[in-house]
Amino acid sequence: MRETRAFKKATEEYMIIDEISMIAQQREEQMNKTIGTIEKKTRDVVSKLNAESIKEQINKYWNTITMGTTAIIIGTLYIMMTTGGTKESEKERKMRELLEECDEESRKVEEQKHQTKYCGIRNQGATCYLNSILQMMYHIKPFKESLFSIEARDGAPVRELQRLYADMHERQNKDMQATRRAVSTKKLIKSFGWTDEAAFIQHDIQELFQVLRNHLEEQFEDTLAEGGMDIFKGYEQTVLTSKRLKEPIRSSKIPFYELSIAIKNMRTLKEALHDYVRPTTIHDYTINGVKGEAKRGTQLIKLPKVLMIHLLRYEYIGGIKRKIHQPFNYGQTLLMDSQKQTNQRYTLYAVLVHQGSTADSGHYYCYIQAAKDKWFKFNDHRVSEATLEQATVDMYANFNAAPYMLVYVKEDAIENVLKPITHVPDHITQSSTCSIM
Repeated sequence: MRETRAFKKATEEYMIIDEISMIAQQREEQMNKTIGTIEKKTRDVVSKLNAESIKEQINKYWNTITMGTTAIIIGTLYIMMTTGGTKESEKERKMRELLEECDEESRKVEEQKHQTKYCGIRNQGATCYLNSILQMMYHIKPFKESLFSIEARDGAPVRELQRLYADMHERQNKDMQATRRAVSTKKLIKSFGWTDEAAFIQHDIQELFQVLRNHLEEQFEDTLAEGGMDIFKGYEQTVLTSKRLKEPIRSSKIPFYELSIAIKNMRTLKEALHDYVRPTTIHDYTINGVKGEAKRGTQLIKLPKVLMIHLLRYEYIGGIKRKIHQPFNYGQTLLMDSQKQTNQRYTLYAVLVHQGSTADSGHYYCYIQAAKDKWFKFNDHRVSEATLEQATVDMYANFNAAPYMLVYVKEDAIENVLKPITHVPDHITQSSTCSIM
């Protein structure tokens, strides 16, 4: 498999650059880390490479590291050279100059990459998971139209989400410098009742989607606009069969907003979805007071327009939460069956990615088909052009990167889903205040 080879190759090639990149992540996401820790880690990494090789690695793999990485290295090298009265050697001077040159070149490349009209979202500490889910929902027209139709009270999460999306819409349609186009989620976070410290605690994307859903669902019940959370809602039921039963026993319809599927030892999305509905055998199931064999499985009754598939990428081993790194194949098109209709065609709309070696650390970003056949990478405040291949078959070329949530849209609905809205209601724009902090 191409994915497997790419993953093995990435593991070998990206080991050193990942160490460098982790320095910046730890500095940015864990403010309580001391500069001494960063200095030690940088010293360990730098000792493995000469200056030319560092420059070559950073230039070659710039897409996998953040803008601040080079600055962190340069700053730390400066501390290493100037503390304790140590005189800068010729080798150290050359290394510093090369890194500064690399940093300047990278800034120019980065600025060019981010010249898209789309609006990024600033990371408030460790809120990359929130930014990814907000971007995914923002680019779904029916959802956004329903959201804007609600009359919500000031300070409520729904109102703050309306204001955030209104700001994004306004900035997206303005001729602004890319870095100033990004918006802040501080007011939205505050509306959840979270403290400032909570912004530095990384949460799970799927859990965050549930938090947003709980705040939004009740409000959407009062609006007549199509979309809302119903665009994500499907129905399933549990089915019990046995030779001792005349007919299968079916549970009542159970709503779902995402399918959480196991991927361990699964190679493809099709295989994992088949496993999700496959009946399991119960050897001692009691029917009419008699124990015997029965089969219990899941049946999909109705599928939503926007199908969210949560990949169970974490497992507990000996009480420790671990990340499942294995490659997992998925494609642009997905065929799904339900009780009401077979061979329903879906097309890939978004891929939410976790990059990191462990379950409780790392970084989230996403790829989104924000316009028909036009893909973009939304990485906090940075938005850059991307390709379908980057979001699928080339995913594992980025060290420790793995899809965490896949979002598919029914093929006959994709055109309407991706159509941009042209107007934000006055009751939102009049109370909306832009923020870039």
